[in-house]
Amino acid sequence: MGEKMMKRIVVGISGASGFPLAVCLLNELNKVPDVETHLVYSYGAELTARQESGFAPEQIRALADVCYENYDIGAAIASGTFLTEGMIVMPCSMKTLSGIAHGYSENLLLRAADVTIKEQRKLILAVRETPLSPIHLENMLTLSRLHNVFIMPPVVTYYINQEERAAVPFASAEKTGLEKTGVGKTGAGKTEAEKNDAGKTGTQKSVSRSGTFDAPGDCFSSGGSMSRDLSAGTESDYSETVLSVKDMERHIVGKMLQPFGIEMEGFRRWK
Repeated sequence: MGEKMMKRIVVGISGASGFPLAVCLLNELNKVPDVETHLVYSYGAELTARQESGFAPEQIRALADVCYENYDIGAAIASGTFLTEGMIVMPCSMKTLSGIAHGYSENLLLRAADVTIKEQRKLILAVRETPLSPIHLENMLTLSRLHNVFIMPPVVTYYINQEERAAVPFASAEKTGLEKTGVGKTGAGKTEAEKNDAGKTGTQKSVSRSGTFDAPGDCFSSGGSMSRDLSAGTESDYSETVLSVKDMERHIVGKMLQPFGIEMEGFRRWK
């Protein structure tokens, strides 16, 4: 009997924030014996990787079995005759989303996605943006109507352990609620001057987070506690159990792998 053919999965990384999710995805796929990963990433992804994890290009390439240059429009994954199980773009920027939605295959990442659609293979798009404009939503709607295309934003889960509290939602709440209502910012994202000014007003809310990136062999992990001083002159600091960012990333990646029939070890689901 001939040797069993490896299952090829194409992974695209765009310049949207969320590079640690791509690392987590590739690391999980590398654990599956019969899966071969084919990676293509944009220049924007290279910049984001440096900013979010300190990754150099050679470290990104080392995450996959095969890596292609984004300008190499004649690479194997640009052809429908190159058999794959499908493609995951994680994270997927709005520019990449637009290119895929309108068949604008100006680079290898977009061409590979276009091939995935025309061959009716599975295409997972982990769209990463907020708030979403009507243009973004129209592009998602266009693609969601196509066979085997899945729009899967990397949404944080809250039901892994109801007794735990997550540090991650503070950033989301700040962007979706506080900034839009004019309330302002919490401690996250403030300059030192802003933090100092906040301390002089008599009422201060601060959030402390700690995290490490175990690169390149693991997901982003967070630990420690959240402490908040809710009123001036009163000691109200307290600690809470924090659901690690690593746990959340593993849950997100587990959802992305479900359409391929890959069950990730430790992935928690409702029974």
